[in-house]
Amino acid sequence: MTTVQIDTEAEGLNFSDERRRRLTLNKDAILTAMRAAGITSVTASYTGEGDEGSPTDLQAEPADVDLDVELTMAVQTSEWDEAQRCWAWSDIETRMTLDEAMSAFVDEVIQEYHAGFEDGEGGGGELMFDAAAMTVTYNNFNYVVERDYAGEILL
Repeated sequence: MTTVQIDTEAEGLNFSDERRRRLTLNKDAILTAMRAAGITSVTASYTGEGDEGSPTDLQAEPADVDLDVELTMAVQTSEWDEAQRCWAWSDIETRMTLDEAMSAFVDEVIQEYHAGFEDGEGGGGELMFDAAAMTVTYNNFNYVVERDYAGEILL
């Protein structure tokens, strides 16, 4: 594994800004790798409920393509800084397969836009990677329990 340090503190980015910057870098890397591999689109789905959930499925078009193509992704790491008594976060660049990269990307999108989807009644979503348009479309949903109040009766 090849790693390169990316200094996010020097760029003055907060935690969410860092994640969004990583998402933009990684989206471009994934879509470029998809194009190079002849993959037109991939749909990644996830669902969860009762405190459990994760990405469940990657569907590529055309269906017989190889997702073992390697690319470089920016990922976040952390370590305990004993002197500062806090966690030190940093980004590194690392090589991984397209399959691994898409799963990591989906996890990061969920953390940013749908954290807690697996709690209670749960929820889910889909990310649609379109290599021709160089776009990723994301939608999500939550399951809800509804109660219809029928009124009060004095007996």
